[in-house]
Amino acid sequence: MTDERTEIRGGAWTLAMPFLAVLATMAVAVLAVVVTVGSDDGPGAPPPGEPVVIDVELGDLYVRPATVEVPAGSELVVRVTNAGAMPHDLKLDGTTGTAMLDPGEREEVSLGVMTDTAQAWCTVPGHKEGGMVLDIDVTGAPASDPGGGGAVADDPGAAIDFSAASGPDFVPFDPELAPAPGGTEHEITFHATETVLEVAPGVTQEMWTFNDQVPGPVLRGKVGDLFTITLVNDGKLGHSIDFHASRVAWNDEMRTIEPGESLVYQFKADYAGVWMYHCGTPPALHHIGNGMFGAIIIDPPVLGPVDHEYVLVQSELYTGPEGQAGDLG
Repeated sequence: MTDERTEIRGGAWTLAMPFLAVLATMAVAVLAVVVTVGSDDGPGAPPPGEPVVIDVELGDLYVRPATVEVPAGSELVVRVTNAGAMPHDLKLDGTTGTAMLDPGEREEVSLGVMTDTAQAWCTVPGHKEGGMVLDIDVTGAPASDPGGGGAVADDPGAAIDFSAASGPDFVPFDPELAPAPGGTEHEITFHATETVLEVAPGVTQEMWTFNDQVPGPVLRGKVGDLFTITLVNDGKLGHSIDFHASRVAWNDEMRTIEPGESLVYQFKADYAGVWMYHCGTPPALHHIGNGMFGAIIIDPPVLGPVDHEYVLVQSELYTGPEGQAGDLG
């Protein structure tokens, strides 16, 4: 019995070894096929002249893939899905491409026959500069400048003469801090807008604002007060608001709302201090830089009397073309 079992096991090894060899031979054959397909134009690339169809995912400040290769003379068809939490689109040179897609929407469009290296990007202000760019590398075509990361080549931005006198309608920001309201609940409505404002003598920019002012309204209360903020989006872009003095669910009260929408942001002031509030819609730096920020002050329970109080808000302005929004790049 011992000898028979040994022969059976030995027979199993004898049978298995050629079988494994066959599998290994098959794997090598399959690998050889995968490697040799499209060897002239990269793995899987179609011959020049045939349509190139790619799947593209749009997220909040990314495009995946970020680069594609297309043989010169081929039509590029993109099947675009918005996987982000806000609307996005994808347009060749910012002009030809998908409609503005809501989260979860999908569209297939042709970007045309590609003859030169180019770019497609999301046209929502600030999203191209934030990284939502698809580089289209056209092989077999002369190299060209696709336009870079969104800096304005022809207009470097409005120039400010800091020695110029302000116009007759200019009203400077008053830093004097008003006393805190006596009530324990503060009900305030914020309107998010985009409006052209004079930011320096003779210089206008499209500022993104809370209640048409930069900085936004100064809010004040005491520890223990309740703030009920209604944000109304009267603009043409998605906006949001984030109070650093609060602890709330960022995906609820701090979420981006689209034009025409509103939400209620409510929090209890548990801590004393001077806090920033701002629009948190990506790219947040662009929304803050264009004016969507302000200050909220929470007084401690006991605060001694003073003659005057002032609130100072530090900010910077990066100008875009005259009358347009600031340049994130």
